[in-house]
Amino acid sequence: MPLTETRSDPNPKPEHRDVLSFSRLSVVSDCGEKYRLRYVDGIRGPRGVRMLIGKAVHAGIELNLRHMAANDLAPAALDAVQTATRDALAVDWKKGDVNWSGEYESEDDASSQAVDMAVDFATTHFTDVAPMIRPEKMEVEGTITTPLGFDISMVKDIVEVDGTIRDTKTRAKKAGDQEAALSDQLALYALHSELQGKPAPRVVLDILVRTPAGKNYSQTLEAPPPPPERYQRVVSLLERAHLVIRSGNYMPNPGSNLCSKRFCEFAQMGICPFWSGRE
Repeated sequence: MPLTETRSDPNPKPEHRDVLSFSRLSVVSDCGEKYRLRYVDGIRGPRGVRMLIGKAVHAGIELNLRHMAANDLAPAALDAVQTATRDALAVDWKKGDVNWSGEYESEDDASSQAVDMAVDFATTHFTDVAPMIRPEKMEVEGTITTPLGFDISMVKDIVEVDGTIRDTKTRAKKAGDQEAALSDQLALYALHSELQGKPAPRVVLDILVRTPAGKNYSQTLEAPPPPPERYQRVVSLLERAHLVIRSGNYMPNPGSNLCSKRFCEFAQMGICPFWSGRE
């Protein structure tokens, strides 16, 4: 099924179209009940420490790459990147509602370890990954208009001068070699560029790893250009998710490994009647 790129229309027709992020569509694909509680009922559970770490790392990375883009690839000072990372985490932590129980002895212990992890991730990106990047833009928004009654919004972490799209993830262990090739999110990034009439872009996944033993390293995985059937698979999955949202028939998924306290805030809060019982 063909898709079209969003373009301005001087005489737009009054039409209601849902604009959904890839993350929202992914949640409803994983578990309809989780989507209902979070986005329909508006219940917000405690935020995970890993999520806050990831946001802080992105703040440090963005400071460095914006400096590089404006200064002929000259990097920012490492201590400035580390400070930006610490500050972003501190500001977010002060907002409260952080779920630190289970892995840490106290909130102070959780906060201290989170700072160390975030700074290590940002430092690894600064030393190992950033020198390979020729940044042009950061946090680039885009929209794909589909003939399915909804649009898909996205934000590309980094776009390089040559059009390369890069996404950055933080992990506690090495990723599989096929993770980038099998990523639906990266396939959508590539599709968005093609719909703009641009050549198929190079799409890269940079993974920052900090093991439980404190070892830090990075992986760079390149996604090959998705074949047409890959795009069709992604579109079919998103169409199915959108039909669930429009129908309001939010089916739980207790058989999934994601139905656990580790991955679901509503299992942690004890308010999901379909929780599998997994920790």
